[in-house]
Amino acid sequence: MRIYFVALAAALLTSACSKAPSSVQTKIENKYGSREDVHSHSNPQDVRVRHIALDLDVSFEQKILKGSAILTLDRISREKPLVLDTRDLKITKAEVSMDGTAWAPTTFQLGTADKILGTPLTVQLPPDVTQVRISYDTAPTASGLQWLTPQQTAGKKYPFLYSQSEAIHARSWIPSQDSPASVSLIAPRYAFRKAYAP
Repeated sequence: MRIYFVALAAALLTSACSKAPSSVQTKIENKYGSREDVHSHSNPQDVRVRHIALDLDVSFEQKILKGSAILTLDRISREKPLVLDTRDLKITKAEVSMDGTAWAPTTFQLGTADKILGTPLTVQLPPDVTQVRISYDTAPTASGLQWLTPQQTAGKKYPFLYSQSEAIHARSWIPSQDSPASVSLIAPRYAFRKAYAP
């Protein structure tokens, strides 16, 4: 009787898990075979970010990061703009490059802010562009950054900063395709170029 009950419970659990609500399962598939992420404004089915390089100043006094992100792109569509996820980022400039050495300004637009998803950032791309450089500042309230005072650390001497980008908090400190589907395929590498500690 006990074995029958365990087998029945396992069968019911498997059946329940395989029938996820249609609101969670999306049927729109891009050219990579991954599903559209309803928690992201980004468009990796048109333009896919392959690498991100960060050049950021860290201000413990203001509790902000300030600098730029260079995004290397895989252009699936030559006509579509790049759409990224942001949340409370102050975007000051967007530039494009064909070779990573010569940069030209391009137009960008921040869309309507959503309380949960943040704000889409749309960057216009000329046909042969392979890289985008976005200059920006984070907000002191960025949900993906934790600022600790010296008193909150073991040594009690220096402040400390760490990031926590799960589940969709990366957009609060990096303009990015903040989607597990994109990140798992892209595996971007982040590198701080500058840091300041008092």
